[in-house]
Amino acid sequence: MVFADSSSGSNLNQWSWYFINNDGFISSQKRTVYHFENSGTYPVAMIVPIPGVASDTIIKNIFVDSDSKIYVPNSFSPNNDGVNDTFQPKGRGIKKYTLAVYDKWGNRVYQTSDFGSGWDGSVWQ
Repeated sequence: MVFADSSSGSNLNQWSWYFINNDGFISSQKRTVYHFENSGTYPVAMIVPIPGVASDTIIKNIFVDSDSKIYVPNSFSPNNDGVNDTFQPKGRGIKKYTLAVYDKWGNRVYQTSDFGSGWDGSVWQ
């Protein structure tokens, strides 16, 4: 699973992710990936220090269903040749879904909640 901080503020530059009940795995990245080996419910905590104020903490329970599968490609070729023209994950048992694509400056260039829709490489205007 990919976990991403959506906090806003120009002074935010530290993140602490805690994957409780998973050998205490910790990440200090704004976006991090954690693979849950087994199905179940796992608490995940994120702490973001806010300079000059305090810190903000959130803990959410993540439910991992063993019947869900997802494949996310690592490349595509949007050249209209009919082969891999869209970036589109495939899977089964997906109940809630959002695909968001960001450019290297953090601007969202595409978003959908339709699992049947893929990104064609174009940028929103």
